[in-house]
Amino acid sequence: TVSVLYCQLPQQFSNMSVTIILGGTCFQGRGLVQKILDEDRNQHVVIVNRGRTYWGEANPWNNDRVSFEIGDRETDGFTDRFREIISNHTSKEGRSLRAVVDFCCFHPRHIMAILDILVRKSSEVNYLYVLISSDSVYDVCNTRTSKGLVSEKFADPDSRPLSSRRRVSLHRQNRYGGNKLRIEDILRTTPSHFNFLALRLPDVIGPCDDTGRFWATFLLAKFNSSNLHMRKSTAKTKISLVFSEDVQDFILSNIAVFHKKFPSRGEAAADGGRTLKKEVSPPEWDSSSSESWSSSESVSCGSDEAEKLIPVPNEGKSVPTDPLSYRTAVNIGCKESPTVAELVEHIAFLIHNEDKQVSTGRRIATSTADFYPSVDCGPISTDVASEFFSFVPTPLQTVLQKTVSFFDRQTTEQLQLPKEKQLPEFQHALQKLDKGTRKVIE
Repeated sequence: TVSVLYCQLPQQFSNMSVTIILGGTCFQGRGLVQKILDEDRNQHVVIVNRGRTYWGEANPWNNDRVSFEIGDRETDGFTDRFREIISNHTSKEGRSLRAVVDFCCFHPRHIMAILDILVRKSSEVNYLYVLISSDSVYDVCNTRTSKGLVSEKFADPDSRPLSSRRRVSLHRQNRYGGNKLRIEDILRTTPSHFNFLALRLPDVIGPCDDTGRFWATFLLAKFNSSNLHMRKSTAKTKISLVFSEDVQDFILSNIAVFHKKFPSRGEAAADGGRTLKKEVSPPEWDSSSSESWSSSESVSCGSDEAEKLIPVPNEGKSVPTDPLSYRTAVNIGCKESPTVAELVEHIAFLIHNEDKQVSTGRRIATSTADFYPSVDCGPISTDVASEFFSFVPTPLQTVLQKTVSFFDRQTTEQLQLPKEKQLPEFQHALQKLDKGTRKVIE
């Protein structure tokens, strides 16, 4: 069953634009909500999630312009629940849907459950759907044969393996990336009046990172810096990172640009800004055209079912990335691409204010600091984001300073508490460390 929390909207919010955020209380969404609240007092935020508590707080904003709606995407009733949420918050006169930002779409069934609602709503009002995707989509394409930075074109249909056996094999190796790519392909089957932007993010770092990767790296560098060792191949691996605040700013700026170029029905588009393509008379939406994508997760299946699971190039299910439209996918990240060793050494330097070296060697069996990268595709190119979306990332030095400062404060606070009162995020990071390092910390 789906837990339901009905929200009665105060009268003073009747003329506000509405941003719906799926997820939104743990890491990136947490900061995004705060920035929306700080940006414009005429915006109302609706957060849809399972109601879980992160970083010790279920509601860190304490603001009456934030509404909470409980719903679980893994349940059969989520479609009706989402339809109800859309109706409750946008059907009243003067309240228009500005954007839907989706932080928790991990499987094709997640988007299929709400796709018909999203598309039909877009025929009534212009809004932007933002999907948080991942650079892991490149791990199920042919990027390992490429040299240099990985650009968006490496996930275009012509760049994917032609062999269905190879596509199934890559999907089995990386279901997360395979599912994200399938979700993007589903979005591209929608009519042209449905506007979406898929953000292919590398490893995200910043305050409130709940993956445990950065906090574990920080703890290792702080308490066991004399024992930083990793395999030589890992140490030399170049990686891409993105600052969580840059992701939040990119989302907000593109929502603003989108509404400047494509205002609500009956309003004139603003002059200036970059030129974006948009068809005027879209075909009627037929939700059955995407039903074939709503397949089971298992890839232990025959060839026919495998073809449904893994997108087939050049069959009309996907189109190449178009950087000039809001029906596209884009990489964003820091300009710098450090090696894993350089990242760990930089974190250690910021903690101790002195150089700490990572020892490497071919014979090292295990790595104490092997938390990055989470993908195999290599560093990504952000040229499209810079050229067409005016994206200017925060320097990595500043990103690391802010992130290290946050986790330094959090670590000090957690170690002053008894174990049973420590944050689950802290315990999660500890469990990633070897026993020797945990013993030093505890």
